[in-house]
Amino acid sequence: MAAATHITLGLDLCKKITEQYKLLPLADNKTNGLLISGQQCMLVCDKLLETQRTLKLLQRELPDEETSSPDVGQATQELVQVLTRGYETFFKECFCNEWMESALRQHGDLKETASGILYDLQWYRSILCSILLKHAGQDNQALMPEDCNGMLSVMDRYALTIAAKRDEKNPKALLGDLEENHTCSGECWDGNQVSAPCLAAQLLKKIDFQAQSKAAQKEYYEGLPPPDRETLSKWPLALLISQKDLQSEGHVGSGGFGQISKVVWRGETYAMKKPSSPWLTSIIKQEIKALVGLNHPHLMRLLCCTEVSHNECSYIMELMDMSLYAMLYYRHRISCMLEAVDLMLQVAEGMKYLHNMGIVHRDLKPENILVKKVQEVSADHHPDFKNSMSSSRLSNPVWIAKISDFGTSKVKNQSTAYRPESMQIGTTMYMAPEMYELDFDDEKPERFHPMKTDVYSFGILCSTVVTGIPSQLQIDGVNVNVPKFKAGVRQGKRPNLPPDCPARLSGLIKRCWHAEPLLRPSFPDICTELRYIKGLLLTDDKSTLAKPPPNKGFQGIKAEGPFGGPGGGLVACGAAMSIRSIEIQYESDPSPLIWTLKVEQEYNGYKATTTFGEEMRADRRNGKREKFSLGPYEFLTQIEGYYGVTHFTIGGVGIPALTGITFHTNLQKVHGPYGGGKEPNFTHFQTSVGKIVGFLGKTGEIVYQLGVFMSHEL
Repeated sequence: MAAATHITLGLDLCKKITEQYKLLPLADNKTNGLLISGQQCMLVCDKLLETQRTLKLLQRELPDEETSSPDVGQATQELVQVLTRGYETFFKECFCNEWMESALRQHGDLKETASGILYDLQWYRSILCSILLKHAGQDNQALMPEDCNGMLSVMDRYALTIAAKRDEKNPKALLGDLEENHTCSGECWDGNQVSAPCLAAQLLKKIDFQAQSKAAQKEYYEGLPPPDRETLSKWPLALLISQKDLQSEGHVGSGGFGQISKVVWRGETYAMKKPSSPWLTSIIKQEIKALVGLNHPHLMRLLCCTEVSHNECSYIMELMDMSLYAMLYYRHRISCMLEAVDLMLQVAEGMKYLHNMGIVHRDLKPENILVKKVQEVSADHHPDFKNSMSSSRLSNPVWIAKISDFGTSKVKNQSTAYRPESMQIGTTMYMAPEMYELDFDDEKPERFHPMKTDVYSFGILCSTVVTGIPSQLQIDGVNVNVPKFKAGVRQGKRPNLPPDCPARLSGLIKRCWHAEPLLRPSFPDICTELRYIKGLLLTDDKSTLAKPPPNKGFQGIKAEGPFGGPGGGLVACGAAMSIRSIEIQYESDPSPLIWTLKVEQEYNGYKATTTFGEEMRADRRNGKREKFSLGPYEFLTQIEGYYGVTHFTIGGVGIPALTGITFHTNLQKVHGPYGGGKEPNFTHFQTSVGKIVGFLGKTGEIVYQLGVFMSHEL
């Protein structure tokens, strides 16, 4: 389809959406008014008007022969796809005449969706303007990674926050009226008394509970008696309905420890998931617990639950077309690299939100990504769209991707420790190698980097998207059993990427599946890089796409210290994949002193030793030497100790230096104390808790100062 057609189509979409918005009153019409996220919808429509002006500028300034260039065609088509997806996920809910249905689907919260659309409109306008500048001969306006960070401008963030706060008032006022008269649902009122949980009352309770702080919510749940913690009716975030209100339309499939069926509720078709057997009920409840507080356009949204008994429950969610696995199986490969990157970005945005909420998925794979095709703007709710939009077919379908199956997810707590159950979770092909050694009931689950395991799985998932071949238990193209597959992965074997995969993208994928967890990027960085790659594809910047991304090394590392006296020369052992062993030479009380610290590190298979201080003199009768090694999944998390004036003298003057040190590991082991020292004669020091990846300090004949390089990306 020609770029000129996409420009016209984009203008038409902007016009029709904004015109439909103007037809709906914002005020107090309880049946037809724009009552769900009305202020946010108004804000997004204002951005649509700006987008409309940019498209008109493109239409006016570019001659016909230039509108046929690849960059103009791809950028305008992608913008139309964003508008189409935005209508499906946002405007359709805002324009819904049956506002109670929309409230149940969205629970009155569209802020994350609105934020994503606002940023996309802002970003695509900048892409179109850069194309205009390029065609005007201004080639110095190149797209930069920092232009793709997903952050709204300060003014837009402020405007969205204010709009969201104002939008909170309408649902609460109307739900209060429905609760009083029990007109929200025919199921909750039999004419004389309440016969089932009132949906309006539950929605009000959920909105009020969500407004509380995370600490208050945690305190509520921890205050429940143990049996109530597993009872859905005691969870304020879960909406309960009666099983008899659901009309079954047959089995759909299986997934994530549950059976999926199609059901009709309140006139709409949804998917229902229930445990495959009673003993799996706790896993389904774990999934409900993970989903009820989440609301993001790229996560499956839970609408409500049923609870027949302690061992029998289900939940209702939106109905999607198929899994990403099925999509690849039937299509064999994504039609173009731009479409592949767009799908990756949608999944990455969902994972970014999930990690920001402190949740680790732990089973990210194509089977757990559900997709839905949106090929044209729907006229289901508004016939005004039908005549003008029925011919609005795009040359490529629009896909919405959503992450599902949260039964194995875990919530990260402040100490980065995780409950031991279900640690060896995830399909082997997508499982990070550091997970191989963890047993199902491992008592030391804090020995790995949980969020980084999701990043590894995402890297393998991306290779599946670009090749179109779901990962298999293969090493170098040969089918192998599980032990041989794991051995190959430990040796660095990974899926082969196709030759047409741009170096910039393949470099990102390889960083995601790096053997060292700390060298894998975080999802905010992944989203920025994928959006940058998407921009390069849209602007047809082949030269930048052909270059691998810069090696950023360790992320989020900061120096702490050094602690100790002022003397000595600076020594440091830089950040490494792991610290293998430490040897300490010291004297204890009553004259404590740290003479020598030898640190053995490993980086990409190479070992190196850095020495702080010098070999302890043989005449030190109180001198001691000790050495400890760290296991393959063990690392230092904290050091503490003392420093002060020592018996080591120069020119008859005692020198301030390190007198004692203790090492703590992630397995709750304590090595030390070595040396000594007590207050008030000596000063105590202590680092924060994280992963120690290196040391720094000042040394001479003894260790004058010592500090650490610390990573908190656990």
